[in-house]
Amino acid sequence: MLDPPTYGTTVNAFFVHHTAGTSTYSCTDSAAIVRGIEVYHVKSNGWNDIGYNFLVDKCGVVFEGRKGGIDKPVTGAHTYGFNTNTAAIAVLGTYITSGAPTVVQDAVGHVAAYKLGQYGNDPYGTVTLVSGVDGKYDLGESVVMNRISGHRDAVATECPGDSLYAQLIGIRTRAAKVSGLALAGLTGRKSGTTYHTRGTFTASWSVGTASHLINSFEVLVDGKVVLTTAGSARSATVTVTPGAHTLQVRAVHRLGWTDTTTAQSVIGDAAQPTIGTQRKTR
Repeated sequence: MLDPPTYGTTVNAFFVHHTAGTSTYSCTDSAAIVRGIEVYHVKSNGWNDIGYNFLVDKCGVVFEGRKGGIDKPVTGAHTYGFNTNTAAIAVLGTYITSGAPTVVQDAVGHVAAYKLGQYGNDPYGTVTLVSGVDGKYDLGESVVMNRISGHRDAVATECPGDSLYAQLIGIRTRAAKVSGLALAGLTGRKSGTTYHTRGTFTASWSVGTASHLINSFEVLVDGKVVLTTAGSARSATVTVTPGAHTLQVRAVHRLGWTDTTTAQSVIGDAAQPTIGTQRKTR
């Protein structure tokens, strides 16, 4: 019987690997490739499960690697000497001369942000780790690393390949910021670039960052927060007084970063005018 998973207490760093296999696979075969890696890690390496916490294929599909719960600090076997209180993802394929597609970078950034964000750690920051073995670093040596690092930063290896390693800068940016926030529209009558409303309307927005990475959305009227919604929300009902106003939506990342939409002009029109019954005269 295989040993059960073991756990750390936090996730201080997130390591990016590549599996060094073929990159010409069909994504319909990705699950079988992951299964093959599992068999190799268990049968050949003698581990209790696959070494990586996560894997992602070239189409951006993320797989759970080592069991124990994606929401828990599962101790893997991925970065020799630095496995405790860290997590890792492996991109299926080889990325020495060619980089990973954008969809892969997005997926790696999202997973890294989730794991580091569970413990309030900045994906764009650094951390001091202590080597647990004699290797690239001496046993007990303190090493300053990026929170999102490549395998080669901790171990003497080419992994995750020169091209994917160069993309880590962009992956850190993806993990650390709200992206793609924009107002999708307001109910009411639009004249030019200004919306007119009788007072109450629905504001809708879109965002590229995954909902679980957003703590909340704030709706601002004239620069002041008038309501707060959940990170999964994409619309809200807003009421304004008669007159000219500006409306914005601000996303609050679970790690504290914010992004705000461009101000949208809104005019709260007065009540419908009363139409008299006097007849026209010739």
